[in-house]
Amino acid sequence: MRNYCRGKLNKREIEGLLAVLVIVPAAVLLFAMLFSARTAAAAGESYTVKYHLGGGVKVYENAEKMIPDFSSSSVEEEDGEVVITAAYKTMQTYALPGNFLAKNSEGKIVTAWTASENGTGARRYAGAPFKNLGGAGSTVDLYAVWSKPGANMYFDESGYVFPEYTEPEEDDDEPESDTGAVITCAKTTKEGKKLYVDIAGTIGKTAPEDGTVYLAAINQNTKAVEYIVTSADGKSAGDEISYRLALGNDTSAGMPFHRYEITEGPSEGTRITAVMPMYALAVLPAGKNGNKLTDYQVISGGVYVSSPEDIAYTDSYNEGRSKKGIQGSESVLDVSDPASPVYVNEEYADVSHVFMNRNVSELVQAAPLTSLSEATTLGYNYEYNGKYYKFNDSASPAGACKILNEKGVSTTVQINLDYSDLDKKMIHSKARTKGKKYYSWENSETEGREMMEALFCWLGEQFAGVGVEDGYVSNIILGNEVNSCNAWHYKGSMSDAEFFGSYAQTYRALYNAMKSYNAGAKVYVCVDQCFNTAEYGYSAKNLLDRCNNLFAAMENGTMDWNIAAHPYSHPLTAANLWTGTGSSDSESTTYITMYNLSVLTDYISKKYVHTGSDGSSKTPMVILSEQGWKGKNNETNQAASLVYGYYISACNPLVTAFEIRALRDDSTEAAAGLTMGLLNDDGTERESLKAYRYCDYNTSYAKEIMADRAYYKNVNSGAASWADLKGISSDYENCIYRSGDFADALGNCCFPNK
Repeated sequence: MRNYCRGKLNKREIEGLLAVLVIVPAAVLLFAMLFSARTAAAAGESYTVKYHLGGGVKVYENAEKMIPDFSSSSVEEEDGEVVITAAYKTMQTYALPGNFLAKNSEGKIVTAWTASENGTGARRYAGAPFKNLGGAGSTVDLYAVWSKPGANMYFDESGYVFPEYTEPEEDDDEPESDTGAVITCAKTTKEGKKLYVDIAGTIGKTAPEDGTVYLAAINQNTKAVEYIVTSADGKSAGDEISYRLALGNDTSAGMPFHRYEITEGPSEGTRITAVMPMYALAVLPAGKNGNKLTDYQVISGGVYVSSPEDIAYTDSYNEGRSKKGIQGSESVLDVSDPASPVYVNEEYADVSHVFMNRNVSELVQAAPLTSLSEATTLGYNYEYNGKYYKFNDSASPAGACKILNEKGVSTTVQINLDYSDLDKKMIHSKARTKGKKYYSWENSETEGREMMEALFCWLGEQFAGVGVEDGYVSNIILGNEVNSCNAWHYKGSMSDAEFFGSYAQTYRALYNAMKSYNAGAKVYVCVDQCFNTAEYGYSAKNLLDRCNNLFAAMENGTMDWNIAAHPYSHPLTAANLWTGTGSSDSESTTYITMYNLSVLTDYISKKYVHTGSDGSSKTPMVILSEQGWKGKNNETNQAASLVYGYYISACNPLVTAFEIRALRDDSTEAAAGLTMGLLNDDGTERESLKAYRYCDYNTSYAKEIMADRAYYKNVNSGAASWADLKGISSDYENCIYRSGDFADALGNCCFPNK
């Protein structure tokens, strides 16, 4: 869908966002504290889950990483089948085991679990998060669903693991050079308060003439040396080699976070951000003095630093009180002014997630400089790899996020690369044409790539709350509807391999920047609803498949990547969630809409499960960052669509948030028939405002409103409840209500009957 939100929030806009929060009376706050104390006590209670695997099964050591307090005594044989028994704490979130847990006699792995012994009924997929599968003291039985492992998985003594993937259109597999030298890993390490990057390799068949092997930071595409980092002397053919880079972890000590200072070679004195470069081994050929970077010869393939989260400043993620969210936009301003007749109405949206766009042109204030004195005089505020940058603090959403975090609202920020004279070098050289909405990023030309990396690292600090005035961002999205590259992520004359490779490299840079400051942050690939059709470039499935393959070849395949989807009905002007064309329950469906969302999440669970840096099984999560349905002359069906969409999201364990398009109609979109706001363009309320306001409240007043409307009958006149509708689980009431709500008796005092 087409984002018309501007990126920058001013004070009035922040106040407008805060208006979505309910102002709770002091008496209720007192009750909340008492309720919180009771909840904390309940969190210590436990329940049991029995995982039934059937017969002829071998359980592997990966179980230790998937199941709390796992030991050999956890595995028993009952009536000829293998059963794993595990204890879980109530009120805590876990992930379902599987994939690398066990193998059966047919060579299949566990990909999902069901509550039915015969394998029918609703499935919860391996790696999916869960909380409170059972009540305190109860026992829950789950039965394994077995499937053949994916084509990019092989089996060894420890279970199924992912090897490096070789992208056929590119030379990304980093083969050994003629010397046989290899660099095997680059990993972050934290020892107490000290931070390091440890890098290891092997010299190979040919020793350097002087016995010195250099660690180089190289261009990930041209493989040219960009920095000589350090060296190791006295090395012979076949020797193993290792380097340890000590990083700064305290700005008061004079070294900014996550950087080290080069102490030799042409770049001596430059401070490098450790988790961003590709590293390789290099030598200085005879006759070269090493005064120029071109003197050095790279003798190995390159590797990226993996597990950036291990040196993070914080580990913060706000799941939100429920999955209900909204995009922040110009319309927020319209209701933030107390003089406005619609000011009092916005509180009824009462969301738990807020989405904001940020365009790069708003963030970059000046061209980079190399002179510290000049940069200081001109107010430059960020150093990256020996250059100085001026980024716009007032355009950062960190301040707004701090306020929203304090109110219990989770934040999502999407980074879009638009065109300006200051940021155009960050645009890929083959797409650097004025007049497009958003662009692909540069990853080959050093100046543009380092400017991008500097921006990402600055945002990483901002989004992690490193500054005392800043708030953390839970979800970061790279680009808008990237697969539709002719409309929203312009590729110019880039080949397919260049486009996919550039996006994957950009994602890795953003991922490492964000995760090295906030281990809890989630970073997302953004796609539209065109799952198997390439209407504006590529299909969403094509992009996601290619990203999955490319990510598997980066950082040992351990990046915990995620997906931001826009499951609009087709066409965009379709009146309701449950109508439209081109969607089916098959993987070959043309479109992914809210009505067949499970096709996407099932495909993700089947195709994209991988091993994380901690050795556990990871499944990409999905944030539904944009969707909506027209409200003009369609108010009841719009309300039913929004509630139905939220309930589908709440019942799907892979979905992190459901963020609707707008509070108020956007005039440009409305002219095209896309009246997706909860308010009309004149500020008057639609029926959907009240419906969306109350759809996640577990109070008698809210339930009465929802029961009176019976919106499920708009979807199916024969339905007796929401549970009768597609995509809604039978226990949907355990999913839809927000956490931490007050008791029903007190709840009504918060919601005057307007």
